[in-house]
Amino acid sequence: MNCKSCQNEISTEAKFCNRCGAPVITERITLKRLGMEFFQNAFGWDNRFLKTIRALLFSPATILKEYIGGTRKKYANPFAFLALAATIGLLSFNLMSDRIIHFTQEMTEAQTKQMNEMSITMLKSLKKDSKFDEQEFRDGLDAQNEQMGKQIKWMITNYNYYMFLSLPLYALFAFIIYRKPYNYGEHLVINSFIMGIIILFGLLNMMLSLFVNPGFYSLSILIAISYYTYAYSKLYQHSIWDGLLKLFYFFLLLIGSFVGTFLIAVVIGFLR
Repeated sequence: MNCKSCQNEISTEAKFCNRCGAPVITERITLKRLGMEFFQNAFGWDNRFLKTIRALLFSPATILKEYIGGTRKKYANPFAFLALAATIGLLSFNLMSDRIIHFTQEMTEAQTKQMNEMSITMLKSLKKDSKFDEQEFRDGLDAQNEQMGKQIKWMITNYNYYMFLSLPLYALFAFIIYRKPYNYGEHLVINSFIMGIIILFGLLNMMLSLFVNPGFYSLSILIAISYYTYAYSKLYQHSIWDGLLKLFYFFLLLIGSFVGTFLIAVVIGFLR
C-alpha cells in the first residue's frame, strides 16, 4: 500500500506514513465521520489550542520559554491563539450584547445614581443665589448614561480590534519594564499568549456574572491584573514584591499613555 500524500510504500497496518507523517485513512467520508473529525479537531483534548490553554494556566513560564526557544509545533501560534480567543469573545459578546449592556448598566446604576445626587446637592449649595435648573441637569445626566451605553456596545462590537491594537502597546511597556533577555518581538509573543488567556478569563467571568452571580463581574479586572503579574513573575522568576513593583511601573506607563493621548487630542482640537 502506498501513502496517498507522498506515495511512499507503507504496510497495510500502518496508521501513519513513516516519511511524511500523514494519517492513513481507509474509511469513506460520512456525516458521522465528518462530525467526529470536526469535534476532535476543534475541541479534542489533544488540540493545540487546548494544550496551549492548559500550559498557560498551569505552567506559563514553560510554554513561553519553550515557544521562544524554538519549541513551536506542540503549541498554538501566539497570534492565532489571540485571534481565536478574541473571535470567541467577540461572537459570545455580540450574541449577548443587549443583555451585557443591560447588566453593565444595572451594575453601575446605583453608583451613578449616588454620584448624580451628590453632584446635584453640591451644585444646589454652590448656586444658592442663582438659578439652577435641576431637571435640565438630570436630563443631561440621562443623556450621558445613554451615551455610555452606546460606547459599551461599540466596545463589544469592536472587541477584537481593540485587543489587537493594544497588543503592540502592552508589549512595548513590558519590553521597557522587563527588558532582557527578551527583545520586543519576543514580548509581542508573550503578550499575545497572555492577552489570549485573559480574554477567555473575561468571557468566563461574564458568563458567571450573567448566569450565576453578579459578584463575579467585579473580579474581571483583578483576575486580568493578577494573571499578567503571575505569568511575567514566573517567566522572570521574580518574587511577589518584585512582581508588584513591575506592575506599578506598568500602570504608570499605561496612565501616562492615556494622559498623553488625551493631551494630544486636546491640542489637535484646539488647533482646529
